[in-house]
Amino acid sequence: MIPYEESGKASINIISRIILAVFAKFFLALAYGGVYLWTVEMFPTFIRSMALSSGSAAAIVGSICSNYIIWLIRVHAVLPFGIMAFICLQSSFAAMFLPETKGQATLETVKDMEQHSPPSLNKNNQNTSDSNEKFEL
Repeated sequence: MIPYEESGKASINIISRIILAVFAKFFLALAYGGVYLWTVEMFPTFIRSMALSSGSAAAIVGSICSNYIIWLIRVHAVLPFGIMAFICLQSSFAAMFLPETKGQATLETVKDMEQHSPPSLNKNNQNTSDSNEKFEL
């Protein structure tokens, strides 16, 4: 059901907004599924459920905030789409820095996760990847 103008024809503006909304819904659903997929692959088994629930909570907060962003259409017609596009571009830029997991076994322990993380520097700017620190949970 496409809304019609008084002349009986559908406005190109209305049709294009509906098409863009359908595409946006598709890509948001794709991104939501990607969060679950990457979370399962990136975190060790014993903290995987906590990571999944954190991702789910962030999605809920985002969906609550999106209702208020839509009201910005009263300020300018393109503003909500611009804000959503900016957030999506930020997320995709951040996702480029996630490590590749294709063909690798899922992480099971913290030690497995430490092997995949980049080396860090301590307060004296010394590399701590060679130290023999032991983490116990």
